[in-house]
Amino acid sequence: MDLDYHYGTMYVLSRWGKFGSANAQIIATSCQLVDDNFDENPLSDASEDEELARGITVRYSSQNVVGNVTGKGNKEIWMPFHFLPGLEGETDEEKLTCRKNSVLAQKLADRILETTLDNSDFGFRIGIGLHAYADTWAYQGFSGLKDSINTGQRQLLMKEGARMGKAVGDFVEGNETLKNIASTVSAQASNLSKAIGDFVQGNETLGNLADTVNAQKDKLGKAVGEMVEGNETLSKVAGTVGEAAAGFDAKRLWWRSKDGTKNWEEFLEASDKTYRIIQSVSCEPVTGLTDRQKELLLDCFESIQSEDAEERYNEWLKRIHENFFEIEDFDDNDASVEYRPGTILGDENFRGQFYKELNDHFDWVRKELIEAGLDVLESEPVY
Repeated sequence: MDLDYHYGTMYVLSRWGKFGSANAQIIATSCQLVDDNFDENPLSDASEDEELARGITVRYSSQNVVGNVTGKGNKEIWMPFHFLPGLEGETDEEKLTCRKNSVLAQKLADRILETTLDNSDFGFRIGIGLHAYADTWAYQGFSGLKDSINTGQRQLLMKEGARMGKAVGDFVEGNETLKNIASTVSAQASNLSKAIGDFVQGNETLGNLADTVNAQKDKLGKAVGEMVEGNETLSKVAGTVGEAAAGFDAKRLWWRSKDGTKNWEEFLEASDKTYRIIQSVSCEPVTGLTDRQKELLLDCFESIQSEDAEERYNEWLKRIHENFFEIEDFDDNDASVEYRPGTILGDENFRGQFYKELNDHFDWVRKELIEAGLDVLESEPVY
């Protein structure tokens, strides 16, 4: 699940659940901020110490690149906020495996249902809790011990890499000089590549040499393959790597695949369960999604299929702004709403409330795991 679901879908569900646009913004922003709340300066604890002096205990719910490489604090991030253990099975590994709407997920739902609207932190608690709850559909089958170190690292590295690439692209795009340089370099590189190709093609000796290199490359690849196949140790290593890569790809891609995994049903099931919790907390009759609401969500899930999460998010925003979702009390805030982390992080009171609820959620998950005989999480925040 990405920005389009944790913010876009959550905003829509909150508005359908009769939360006003301002409260829906807090709920949806808190939900997505769980993914974006990472240590931006892992080489220094100065900012965390400054927040502590203000009475705010910072805890991170997403991992940075350094943490993904070293593995430091991975369990404390992935287990409570993303790979919520199902507590189902016989072995510790089975109990720590994430299952959709599991025993622990249902306990989490009950915890959220206890939220009252006279608690000023209610929006933060709902958003954070529903992030972890909905993720049990997205990460079902993931192991809190194994995948938090392996799959989680690679997933977030790809995610951060995409964000970094976009940030650099936006920076270049907004700078006329750099934009011109980039265009010139790209054009010259294309011209140079074509010139080299034409030169090789027009020179019989170089052309023959290129053909020979390609032929030898194919022979070398075949020889290496045969060597691996004929060596039991190398063959096992190659098989293990292949299985791990295939398993990772399957887990990473199933959520949006069209190969019979019934992903739209998974989306709708997660959304319906989430909506029922929202309805209950907002003191509305708990009906679940209507047929019309399912139809609107299904249209989005099936048609908004870009591999770029930002593009999917922008399409959700466009539909929210146009009241595609038929929000009854649609207002000016709905017409211009967008995900802004600064809504929470830029406000000292909101920031304090967010981190309080984040720590409370972590402590609750850790207590539940300990009661199940699984003392696997460090109690203090890991920086």
